[in-house]
Amino acid sequence: MTKIEKNIDLYGELVNNSFNEIYLFDTVSYKFIYLNTSALNNLGYTLEEMIELTPIDIKPDHDVNSFEKLIFPLRNKKKTKIQFCTNHQRKDGTLYPVEVHLQLNSKKKNPYFSAFIIDITERKFQEIKLKKSEKSLLEAQRLAKIGSFNLDLKTQISKTSASFNDIIGIDLDSELTFNLWRTITHPDDAPTNQKALEECLKTGENFDLEYRILTKNTQELKWIHGLGKVIYKDDEPAFFFGTIQDITEKKEKEKELRITNENLQDLVYIASHDLQIPLVSMVGYTTNLLENNKENINEEVVFSLKRIQSNAYRMHKLVLSLLDISRLNTEKKSYQKFSLTKLINKIIKDISLTIEKSNAKITVTKLPNLFADKERIEDVFRNLLLNALIYESKKIEIGFKNNVFFIKDDGLGIPETQLKKIFKPGERLKMNKVDGSGMGLTFCEKVLEQHDGKIWATSKGPNTGTTIYLKLNSKNILKS
Repeated sequence: MTKIEKNIDLYGELVNNSFNEIYLFDTVSYKFIYLNTSALNNLGYTLEEMIELTPIDIKPDHDVNSFEKLIFPLRNKKKTKIQFCTNHQRKDGTLYPVEVHLQLNSKKKNPYFSAFIIDITERKFQEIKLKKSEKSLLEAQRLAKIGSFNLDLKTQISKTSASFNDIIGIDLDSELTFNLWRTITHPDDAPTNQKALEECLKTGENFDLEYRILTKNTQELKWIHGLGKVIYKDDEPAFFFGTIQDITEKKEKEKELRITNENLQDLVYIASHDLQIPLVSMVGYTTNLLENNKENINEEVVFSLKRIQSNAYRMHKLVLSLLDISRLNTEKKSYQKFSLTKLINKIIKDISLTIEKSNAKITVTKLPNLFADKERIEDVFRNLLLNALIYESKKIEIGFKNNVFFIKDDGLGIPETQLKKIFKPGERLKMNKVDGSGMGLTFCEKVLEQHDGKIWATSKGPNTGTTIYLKLNSKNILKS
């Protein structure tokens, strides 16, 4: 056996055992002249049955005319190979999708067509699955008022989803271009939009901006949240794709909420301010009666006047606390750099008499400098130190560890059930005879929130002390 004959036998074995279908058929009668094992197994025919058939018999979507039209480019040598998708029909009548690679072998005395067949059932299944997913995605985009786009920066040819066109008010066959985008962007937002877009194209950073548009067809005002990214090809911007979301309803609700909050803050401020006048008068009148008319009133009246005076004084403190919290929302103060250590030492000096009366010792470890609202940060630490003294602390430590500030004391402690409640307005610990407004820790929490931070407390229970933790945004803490 020659080397060529050995190669032919090897090739024949490989073809016959191929996972894909392979068959040969005559160029005149179209009768099968060879089928490999996979072709016979997939179609369900015997070899004897198949040699009586033609490819047209296993292709229900072809007749003689359509089949000859299909292979015409091969017969006329306009093409050396053709590729198409069709269905094969098994002997039992069931169909399965295939991809056919067909070519003409015309170099020998007996020319024939050879077909290499790939079963694409799984591929078709995945395509159907993908189409369903795409349909679900488009429906989800429509419900969320999100539209997607893909713009070829060279040709200016775009692909947009139906929901995208609905949002900006263009027809399905309209082309998205940067020029169109400029024309529908609200004039007041156009410069910012253009600058962000140019920066995105120049640096490759993502486009992320909220702005207004006037829809193409109706000039309806809409708020848009746009997200975009540039895709580069050969180091040049090639495509710009992304999404837009109609956030008009969200913006309108935010505006309504802002107006409601402003009105509420104004009401709180006015009410709190006006309440001070009668409260101050009550304190003044009761004080005058107690100091200047003791001989004319009995003990029962004295007791009642003192209760009125005490409640009026407490009410006045509560009003002042409400005013402080109201100002937090209305008065935005600028940040400044300062030494927190110096600030704490100033507070300790200011309340030195209270510290002495409490027979307490305060230790301050190394603290970082801050870039924050100095006045309100001072109010927070003053409030927390006074709280620790009021609740019978003898040892107080102020420190900074793992980017968190802490004020640790050995005072009365807090029951576990009240740890989260103490920051709510009006909540007070009833563990001693101190009458507070219950607004101090609420104020502290609001200040920390303004600095994108948070405050929390830990305690193992009554008479075990308390530790208050304060965490600020990293941008507020300066490196030494």
